[in-house]
Parts: sequence; structure tokens; C-alpha cells
Amino acid sequence: MSATSTALRKARRGAAFLDAKLGRGWRRKIRRRDLNLASPCNCIIGQLYNCDFEGGLRDLGIRSDRSVERFGFEETPLAQYDDLTEAWLEVLRGRA
Repeated sequence: MSATSTALRKARRGAAFLDAKLGRGWRRKIRRRDLNLASPCNCIIGQLYNCDFEGGLRDLGIRSDRSVERFGFEETPLAQYDDLTEAWLEVLRGRA
């Protein structure tokens, strides 16, 4: 399965944001086999901040729902989470 271009754009934007905020080392902390953007503990922010999604957003200076979606950390509607998870996996594998 390949992610849509919209999801890939968001995941790339989010990865670049995290690179700027945390350095590239954050990528090593992500358990790819557990990655699930629909889960507050297994999403990108949840894994980086020990299941504290809201605290992670605060620490990163993300204040709006729009920014959360823009960076690919969350998605609406819920049905799009599988696509967003696949996009993040492609970015983490270096294929996007």
C-alpha cells in the first residue's frame, strides 16, 4: 500500500518540523512496527513523549488543531489514519 500525496506531504512537513525542533535523532525513537497514528501512545508524538500527546504538542509549541493536522500528527476524519500512518512509515524508511 502506498500513501496518498496529501498524507505524504503532511508527513514530510511533520518530519522536517521535528528535525528542526529535536534534531534527526527523534527518528531512532520511533518503533515503526507499533506506529499507529490513531493511537495517542503509538503515534509519532505519543512515542516521542511517552504517551503524552498533549504534553508533546505543548513542548513542541504546537497550539492549534490546524497545525497538528498540517504536520501530519493527527487527521480528520478518522478513516484517514491508516493512510497517514503509511505516509509516516514511507518518510521514516526514506522513501518519500
